Amino acid sequence: MKKKVLQYKERRKQKGYAYNEHPLISFIVQSFNHRETVERIVRALRFAGEHEIIVCEDGSIDGSFQQWIKYLDRPNDFLIHSNDIHELRSGDRAARMARGEFICLLQDDSVPPENDAWVRQAIELFREFPDLVALGGRAGCQYYKESPKIYQPNHITKGGIPFMFASWTLVDPMFLRKKEFFEIGGLNLNYSPAGKPAIEYDLDLSLRAWVAGFKVGFYHPPFKRRVGGSGGNLF
Repeated sequence: MKKKVLQYKERRKQKGYAYNEHPLISFIVQSFNHRETVERIVRALRFAGEHEIIVCEDGSIDGSFQQWIKYLDRPNDFLIHSNDIHELRSGDRAARMARGEFICLLQDDSVPPENDAWVRQAIELFREFPDLVALGGRAGCQYYKESPKIYQPNHITKGGIPFMFASWTLVDPMFLRKKEFFEIGGLNLNYSPAGKPAIEYDLDLSLRAWVAGFKVGFYHPPFKRRVGGSGGNLF
């Protein structure tokens, strides 16, 4: 056994990956029965520079757990296994172990593009707007006379990025400034009980950010969505 362990350590050493104490971004991926997207998600996230990946595997029965073990092979890759407690509690656990300056919430039924442009744009927006705390990439909504309307980004920033401030925005991706995210209370565990879906918890998070004096924004990264079916959070 000792010989096997030493050989294993040597193989890992030869790959040249060192543990990063302070990654820029912590990707938190919610996983539930989308085995076919695992390799594609990991491959896409590898373009992101200084990052760590934390996967919340919440009791899949399709072999997702084994797939994550196969592809999460770097020192800053982490796999949390839970048993159908749903995204709020698994995400809360992951966020508290994250070491990145920014957190990015992802789901396993969407696949990011295989480049770093969507990540660079997000970071540029945070640098341009210091009070921006949450940046969603799925939809942005503004309220007018108590009637919500969903818009595409319509404001061009100094960096030429299509962007808008929004009353609330949706996860997948959702970038968060980690420090300020916890200042406003993190994920609200009172939003739904363990084992139940927390539909629109991103709305709750967005509104708490505004109430605390921060801002919420929306941009539009070209994710491939509903890959392999979606709706896992409904279970």
